[in-house]
Amino acid sequence: MKKIIFLVLLATLLVVPAWAAVQVKCSVVQIYQNGEWIDTDRILIRYDATGEPNHVRAFALDAQLTDFNSSTPVFEDINDAALSADYWVYPGTIDINEAGLIEDIGTPIGDPCDHPDTLPGLDSNGVTLEMGSLYEGEANAPDPCGMLIELVVDDDCNIIISENVCRGGVVSEGAGSKADPCLPSEKSVRIAPKDAATAAQWRSVGKPKCWLRFNNARQCYGDADGASQGLKKYWVSDNDQQVVNAAWQKSYADMLDVNGNMRTITVGGKVVPWICADIDHLPQGLKKYRVSDNDQIIVNTYWQQQNGPAANCDP
Repeated sequence: MKKIIFLVLLATLLVVPAWAAVQVKCSVVQIYQNGEWIDTDRILIRYDATGEPNHVRAFALDAQLTDFNSSTPVFEDINDAALSADYWVYPGTIDINEAGLIEDIGTPIGDPCDHPDTLPGLDSNGVTLEMGSLYEGEANAPDPCGMLIELVVDDDCNIIISENVCRGGVVSEGAGSKADPCLPSEKSVRIAPKDAATAAQWRSVGKPKCWLRFNNARQCYGDADGASQGLKKYWVSDNDQQVVNAAWQKSYADMLDVNGNMRTITVGGKVVPWICADIDHLPQGLKKYRVSDNDQIIVNTYWQQQNGPAANCDP
């Protein structure tokens, strides 16, 4: 239960915003693979307050996705390993007891039940971010620039960042400072397979991450589990065959459990969704088997090649 002490903390953080000369920027996290930079499914939101004489006390931002290429993008998650160490106070969800001790740090994603001016949250196309600082002594003040958060999306999208005015937007410590916050223009994010037909198949089977090159660069060659095996680093070997066997001649509907979740198999200590054995990314036969003879042919073609095949599946 949030106590009265929490309300005092919230007031300290967000009352009376003083607009700061602060830039909020977003960029797609990329990885270097097979000689090129590839977009991942993570969007990094950063801030730059080097032109602001006062420290930024808190950020209240709305992040919204708009679709393109017939996609229906949503925010799937946040990357806990990439949260700001300076803006670690989450006013909307932090739980502080009567003794003033933090019992639960909460989450930077605002709860839509707390206030009507809050976006729906994860598993939707909009999240409200609430991130504040709390420190003692100038030497412990937040850095003038750094990262705030990484958000994970599930499809091609455009992302737009705006201030949540109800919560104060970008809040400065200094009363009376006057400048306009600089927010990023619309940013395009490319997640789905490039080929339109493959992208349509990918969406039809729940957008499996293992089909995407940044996640598994050899899946299209039969590497169902995304891991090499043995001293000779076979990328297509026994564990992959086990995944194929589990999903053998199953339609997409047959791959789902009674709750509609994709069935999995654990191989080599790794949990692998059955759909990762759909190597050719196509259904086969009248019963629309996702894993059948054509997939097995590809597995056999690249079976136990030392250090192979090359990591160049087309996303």
